[in-house]
Amino acid sequence: MRVMVRYFILALLLVFKLQAQDFNNYTPIVCEGKIPEDVLKLSSEKYFSQSASWKTDEKVQVNADISEKKQSKLEDDFILKSTFNIDRLLKSGKIVFEHPMCTYINKIADYLLENEPELRKKLSFYVLKSSFVNAFSTHQGIIFISLGLIAQVENEAQLAFVIAHEIAHYKKKHVISSYVDKQVIVHSSNDIRNSSFLDKLHLYFNYSKENESEADSIGFNEIFIKSAYDFSQVNKVFDVLLYSYLPFDEIKFNTDLFETKQISFPEEYLLKELSEIAAVEDYDDSESTHPNIKKRRASMYNQVNSMKETRGEKFIVSEDDFNKFRKIARFELPHIYINERKFSRALYTSYLLLRNDPQNAYLKNCIGTSLYGLSKYKNIGEFANACRVFSEVEGEEQQVNYFFDKVTKMELNIMSVRWLKKITMDNPSDEFSKKMMKNSMVDLFLYSEYLPSDFDRASADTSESMVLLADSVYEKLSKYEKIEYKKKINAKASGKSYSNYFADVYDDTFKAEMDEAFKDAEKIKEEEKNNKSYSKRNSWRQFNFKRKVKIDKLVIIEPTVIQYRTYKDEVGERYFASEERQRDLIAQIPTYCSKLNIQANLLDIKSFKESDVKSFNDYVILSSWFSEFFLHDEFNEKENNNYICYNTKFMSELQKKYDTKYVAWVGAFSERRKREVDQSVVSCSILLFPTLPILMTYMMIPANFTYYVFMVFDVEKSEICMIDARVVKADLKTDVLRSFIYDSLNKLNK
Repeated sequence: MRVMVRYFILALLLVFKLQAQDFNNYTPIVCEGKIPEDVLKLSSEKYFSQSASWKTDEKVQVNADISEKKQSKLEDDFILKSTFNIDRLLKSGKIVFEHPMCTYINKIADYLLENEPELRKKLSFYVLKSSFVNAFSTHQGIIFISLGLIAQVENEAQLAFVIAHEIAHYKKKHVISSYVDKQVIVHSSNDIRNSSFLDKLHLYFNYSKENESEADSIGFNEIFIKSAYDFSQVNKVFDVLLYSYLPFDEIKFNTDLFETKQISFPEEYLLKELSEIAAVEDYDDSESTHPNIKKRRASMYNQVNSMKETRGEKFIVSEDDFNKFRKIARFELPHIYINERKFSRALYTSYLLLRNDPQNAYLKNCIGTSLYGLSKYKNIGEFANACRVFSEVEGEEQQVNYFFDKVTKMELNIMSVRWLKKITMDNPSDEFSKKMMKNSMVDLFLYSEYLPSDFDRASADTSESMVLLADSVYEKLSKYEKIEYKKKINAKASGKSYSNYFADVYDDTFKAEMDEAFKDAEKIKEEEKNNKSYSKRNSWRQFNFKRKVKIDKLVIIEPTVIQYRTYKDEVGERYFASEERQRDLIAQIPTYCSKLNIQANLLDIKSFKESDVKSFNDYVILSSWFSEFFLHDEFNEKENNNYICYNTKFMSELQKKYDTKYVAWVGAFSERRKREVDQSVVSCSILLFPTLPILMTYMMIPANFTYYVFMVFDVEKSEICMIDARVVKADLKTDVLRSFIYDSLNKLNK
């Protein structure tokens, strides 16, 4: 009875949360509840625990080509690498835990494994903030379900089969056996060793395909078949996978979204025929880890059709919850695409969603941000980095890519300005959109010959559409009407017709903003003309760079420390050494800051308590900002061409909370590699024979290099305000790293 009451209360709370979701003012999902132990425990602790339990657990299928001892070593090697790398994913900001969507997925797993409680206890599920239609399991029993997958599936039964498939991978320990097989194939002896690398690779792919087929079969016959789900939905899952590279819907794209009563874009900006959707089902899978869709579909079709009864339920846990969570996943996609610099896909996804919710503020903001990104990249000649080449795109989305490929810099700039201005008129408190709009205004004047007077009220108030007249109509015009008509035609041909584009947003405030933007653009042009602007590429990458700002309060995000070896048989990361150096550095930072009178908030996940979920979400926002900043590296070249990071819009609350706009990141990378000696030195040593033993000894000693960087960002301005970088020919020792960080912190308030 208590269990039933508990589930009833949880269900009510879940329904309440879902009903409270405001899609008009949608904000990206964040982690809730308590931080799981999976996230908080040190990687080394998890490794030792998993390694010990693995030795007593049921073994994977023995590989006949190696000894039991060798297999055990390979398995342990995999556990080490996998544990540390999965841990990095868990703290990357890409996962979601304790959200109602996670609760829903867990309920599906509960239902599928209601008769296997011991197996269920070993599994944990996380939502992965990725646009890829994907799910995968780990040797620890962690299963990740991507938002891209949730956005594409049609019903709960399809999602349940995917979950069953991943559970099967875990049950059969496929992830470890695949690693062992790969290592055996690559490093094997006898006949395989004499084979070409490509032959070895094909052998590995065959093993991997067997695992995928087995997971399909076991997932269906041992898990899914015991449920009351509609078995026929299994075959439809392969349609989801087949078309997963396309957006979640196919709707015709119309440019009228960006047109006005006065202005429409030329017909040649649109394709008359779109490329058909190919979606090759029977593709060559000889160099793929997965069997092609046709083979998987055929195999499962036979298994499903062998059942006496295939009809069941498409929804068991909750149809309402499924629809709401799929909608949330689809609303997440524009946010993810913008972070991935896929602006054309972000815009089209928002366009699809806007059809059912035409006044949605969140979706309009996503379109505005996408237009801003597209215009910025078009301006600097790097458009291919923001929009896929239209010939590589299929279906209705191709029209989007073609259209934005054809529009000019000027046209894209005015589209961005107008759209963002409309957003700020609807929501005057939206400072982020206002900042992007002003930045686009500067670009409008920087990359065109327009003047503010070209957009004055007289032009803006003109409400007549520019329509070409038939000859018979033109002949009936008076002399003066013909002259005026020709002036309008000439203006349209020269591009001046776009001066009416701002008719619906033009007011005194807009005029003042245009005047200010023009002055800023002229100032930039003058600086560039007089060579007064400097190259940020030479500035932010050089050592000991610092702007003239005193920094006595900042947030420091968890440092990254990696020690790597490429010497003899030691190839790869030294995981324990990396963690040890990182933990020591984290322990020293608060002490050094206190000594130097610096107020610092250190966001270190492993130092969090399970109740510190708000701090964890702060860490996620900052990590996303850093990733985005470096993704837009093209804009770190010139002082006068900053890119306003999308994640800056989420920074205002953090600035208030921590009372600073400065955020620091520390990174250290150490490499131990074979020493390289110039050939001329070797020749001289041969001629001067007594020096040869010295040279030989020198060459046998590995070379050590340490790369260190300390960077401070002004997240409000989206710029670097300090960098302290060093390269030393030495190993990354604790005392060296301590001295580096102390020296960097000491430079902050000077």
